[in-house]
Amino acid sequence: MKNKMKNANGITLLALVITIVILIILATITINMIFGENGLVNRTEEAKLKQSIAESRERLELVLADAYAEKKVTQEYTEEEFLNEHLEDFIHEQETEANIFEYGEDELISLNGHAFYLDRRVPKLGEYAWPEGELPALITRIDVTNKTFTEISIDVKTVGADDCKYKYSIKEFETDDSTYGQVIEKSENTNTFTGLTSPKIYTIKVELIENNEVADTETVNVKLGEVDDLTLSFGKHSWSNGVASMSVNTITSYQIEYQIGGIEEGSWKTIANGGIINNIPNNSDVYARLSDGSNKTDYIYKKIVDDIAPTITRFEATETTETTIKVEVSVVDNESGISKIEYSKDDGTSYKTGTLEYIFEGLEELTEYTIKLKVTDKAGNIAELSKKLTTDGIPKWNGQSNDKVDAVISDDGMIVPVPHGFVASKVTGEKTVNGGFVIYQGDTEVNDSNLDNEIASRNQFVWIPVDDYTTMYTKEIAKLSGVTTTTKVYSKFRDVTADKPGSTTYREPDLVTTCDTNSEYYEILGYTSVKEMADKIVEEYNATYESIKHYGGFYIGRFELTGTVDNPTILKNETIITNQNWYDYKKACTKVVSSSSAQTTLIYGNQWDRTINIIEECGYNLLDKSWGNYTGTKRNSGYNELWKVNNIYDLAGNCWEWTQEAAKTDHRTLRGGSFMDDPSYYNISSRLSRDNPSNSSDIWGNRTARAALYIKF
Repeated sequence: MKNKMKNANGITLLALVITIVILIILATITINMIFGENGLVNRTEEAKLKQSIAESRERLELVLADAYAEKKVTQEYTEEEFLNEHLEDFIHEQETEANIFEYGEDELISLNGHAFYLDRRVPKLGEYAWPEGELPALITRIDVTNKTFTEISIDVKTVGADDCKYKYSIKEFETDDSTYGQVIEKSENTNTFTGLTSPKIYTIKVELIENNEVADTETVNVKLGEVDDLTLSFGKHSWSNGVASMSVNTITSYQIEYQIGGIEEGSWKTIANGGIINNIPNNSDVYARLSDGSNKTDYIYKKIVDDIAPTITRFEATETTETTIKVEVSVVDNESGISKIEYSKDDGTSYKTGTLEYIFEGLEELTEYTIKLKVTDKAGNIAELSKKLTTDGIPKWNGQSNDKVDAVISDDGMIVPVPHGFVASKVTGEKTVNGGFVIYQGDTEVNDSNLDNEIASRNQFVWIPVDDYTTMYTKEIAKLSGVTTTTKVYSKFRDVTADKPGSTTYREPDLVTTCDTNSEYYEILGYTSVKEMADKIVEEYNATYESIKHYGGFYIGRFELTGTVDNPTILKNETIITNQNWYDYKKACTKVVSSSSAQTTLIYGNQWDRTINIIEECGYNLLDKSWGNYTGTKRNSGYNELWKVNNIYDLAGNCWEWTQEAAKTDHRTLRGGSFMDDPSYYNISSRLSRDNPSNSSDIWGNRTARAALYIKF
């Protein structure tokens, strides 16, 4: 029993020893795994270092990638200036811990203590160099943090300089190195130099002292007395009587001094902050600077130049005869002033000097001249304007009455030319342009009290203003049977709705092959040949166009054509002329009015278009089918007040209406539709048909016509 006990104790002690040995071995292994050369701690530190290096590289590469992109699109890019500016912005504004510096023949860029080689040519980041702490002491840059008239403060950026001191000194830029003063050695990387003067350039030297030896030296040149647009600035200049004035302002408390025309010491004048510099001649240099009484800043500079051309406020003919044109002008130049006024009657080929009035003499009668005005100011700026004016005393409209028209003011304030032989309506609802300005033929006034007696016996028209014109072109019309006529004609008065504008298929003026070459038809119009018809339709079209251009519009018949072909009228509640061919209608329309002041014609397609355009502008819905006669029964003129828009009756429905517009080579166009039409298929803006002009009617309803009136001049 005793032996057994000894054995048990011996076994227990041996096991304990073995256990301890094993634990020591395991602890040694664990410590080595954690703290050994390849242990967990070292690997963690390495990983952290690699992560830090990678983050610094990524941040710097993003900056260089941005610089690379700008290099591709910036023509002014240079490796030195552009990249320096780009990286300086990055360092000063985004990453103050970044540095760019030279080390031997290499250039390094660092961030967060990690330095990399820099390749400017691409630009791109090179290989990792080493941590900044392993570099010798270097000055990477010197930043000027503040400067006044008499002081300069600096901040020195370094690498590897933890154990260094800083030695500061300063001298005037143009002196030799023996003049360095204000020498001080200290541990701080900032310093302020005092007792300086302005304006002057100083050279600041910074030395790194390590173990009582100079490890690195850098210098920087700093100019005192510099000014910018924030410190000192000129206001916007203004002109009066040929000279300029301008304010000058500062955000400092220093005195402002200025000169005009040059810089000469002893000639500077003082002025209060915000004061006005007066009497500055054109093309003058103005200088300004700041002063504290003894020190001065550099100057700012502005050149005062008149670069604004004169303004021509009036240029018109005031008197015209068969051989002279007198013009009067008004001009304004608020800057340097007017130097010269010149006139030309040949569109600028030669000029004659004049005053605000000028008379062109020795001209040919009935001749159009391009009169050109040129105004030059004292700075050489030029304003030009031209007008086409005609001799022979032709009455000029310009909103004035003459021997053809009376100028009448509508109730909505517009000047309307009323041709002699007509009177403007005094009837309620017939006195506005935007509601339909009506004129009645004859001299007796038409008003609310006598309307019933006058409306059925007087031809009536409605004014259609035209405010847009297209340019003139030369058109050769009617190449038919060897007959041609080439003359100046005009395109549409205004391109508006309808399903045919601008098409060569629909055109005016022009002939149509089928009938216009047949003497049976052109003789109805009183022509003796196709050539004469071609000439006359162009002549009539041009007269219409020129009248519209001159007076700003035309008149449209208020009703469809009434009476008979030989005695046509435009009256209310009369039987409409139907079942005639196009030639009879064209002839009849010219008979309605033919006087020294006005002439009627068969309406043109572009006149119809403009009328529809005005109706829409005045607020009528062109899709509304309620204002047309689609009842299946033809009615007399002006039968239903609901079929009136802008005081014009029966534009939609009732009878198809011939126009002068040619369609293809064998048709003329008809507008407006018929009483037999289904209105669901149409709207007034696109209602158009065509037929052979020799036809007088068809199964779709009777044809008629509508006259238009132009004013002569």
